Amino acid sequence: MRKYTTTLYGFKELTPEAQQLVIDASRYFRVEDADWYEYLFDDFEEVCKCLGVEIAEGRHSVRAIRFSGFCSQGDGASFEGQYRYRKGWRKALKAYAPVDEKLESIGEDLQEAQRQSRYNIDARVTVSGRYSNSGCMRVDAELWDEERPVGDETLNQGEESIKEALRRLADWLYSRLNDEHDYLTGDEYIRESLSESDAEYCACGRVFSETEHVVGSTSVA
Repeated sequence: MRKYTTTLYGFKELTPEAQQLVIDASRYFRVEDADWYEYLFDDFEEVCKCLGVEIAEGRHSVRAIRFSGFCSQGDGASFEGQYRYRKGWRKALKAYAPVDEKLESIGEDLQEAQRQSRYNIDARVTVSGRYSNSGCMRVDAELWDEERPVGDETLNQGEESIKEALRRLADWLYSRLNDEHDYLTGDEYIRESLSESDAEYCACGRVFSETEHVVGSTSVA
């Protein structure tokens, strides 16, 4: 017969070395949740509305936004939907995202493309290929008001300008996703989360499990 006891520690009570082991073991626990990026998708959809973009509905009623990341070739973000010029886009955007110069620049490029085409372009945005980056986005433009015709060359130029602007919009989303992923997997965020947790650890930093230890009990060899 033998008897043993185990001393347990909260995260803050561990040595710095043990704390780092716990942090490293918990590095990706938050981003394993499928919803870690949903609020960014919500925000992106609101930004799109300001700029005149309506995100399409994909399979299983899920919005047609996709991304992959964050360290492989082909990583990026893209979306599908419909774009038409929105009057008052600048005011709407400044009310929602007042300090984002990148978004305002995208809006200005979209407006210039529409101005040259007499504000008459309807654009359908689709994604093709096996990657998720903005380079896979395709834009097909047409005139939504036949009574305001423009030449084919002007329409083609507008289509190309809109495509580049919407790709930059997708890249803006990817940048935010990347920043959020870096934050959620960074030491500072993980340390704060662990400090607020009720989890208990052995001195080495291993999470205590009652199935493996019975504190203060006896066991028969």
